[in-house]
Amino acid sequence: MTNQNLDYVERVRDPDIDRGLYRLYLRSIWIALAGNTLLAIAKAGTAWITGSTAVLATAVDSVTDLVYTLFMAWGLWRSQQPADEDHPQGHARIEPLVSIVTALMMGLAGWEVIKRAVSQLDAAPEPEFLSALPVAVLVGSALVKLVMYAVVHRLAKRAHSPAIAAAARDNLADVVSSGTALVGVVLATHDSRRGYINRLAVAPTYRRHGLGRRLIAACEAWFASLGIEVWSALIENWNDASFAIFVAAGYTRHADITYVSKRERPEA
Repeated sequence: MTNQNLDYVERVRDPDIDRGLYRLYLRSIWIALAGNTLLAIAKAGTAWITGSTAVLATAVDSVTDLVYTLFMAWGLWRSQQPADEDHPQGHARIEPLVSIVTALMMGLAGWEVIKRAVSQLDAAPEPEFLSALPVAVLVGSALVKLVMYAVVHRLAKRAHSPAIAAAARDNLADVVSSGTALVGVVLATHDSRRGYINRLAVAPTYRRHGLGRRLIAACEAWFASLGIEVWSALIENWNDASFAIFVAAGYTRHADITYVSKRERPEA
């Protein structure tokens, strides 16, 4: 190409990159890389320590997010390259392509999650009982992803970047995937003589599959391992569903026991 044509290339698109936009791209990439790397390590380590397959599955999701992030980083870097002889208009048009490919990859991963969830629901799978550490990691992961979504979404609006916006939506989707690993929770405590089963809850989609009864059985097994032989639960009068599940598990309703409480604030 002649020097005259090269001058024309420079006039069509400024050969210098937009430093402000480039900094926004770098910030979003580093946030995604750091966040997803830390989450992948934390989840994988927790799965290795506890043997939790639920946490391991979300660790695989975080590794997949790293692949998305590296692909996005390449696309954003490429989009900021200056015009050349083969691309007189620059490389900015690659960014929408990156966002489309990322969205397709996210959609495929989401479809696989939906198929797996439906097949597990039909099969009424045996639940995995998680200790405090895996639950804390899953809840913490959801909170981290919420923060990442808020920050990256704001960067996407400032940069007017569809690729960064797609990455932000992926963070929001990961909040849901972290939550789906927890389909039921229960809090078991004791005073060395009596065991207490509190806060028993099962996600609506997974109810009527015996999960609540299995959570109760897990609490009972823990109490028994501690030598505690009296197990109890506090149930509000209106909660007929809870009464039914505990009565079915062999618990006796006591009408001679009165619950009293004292509150510093009425709304407490």
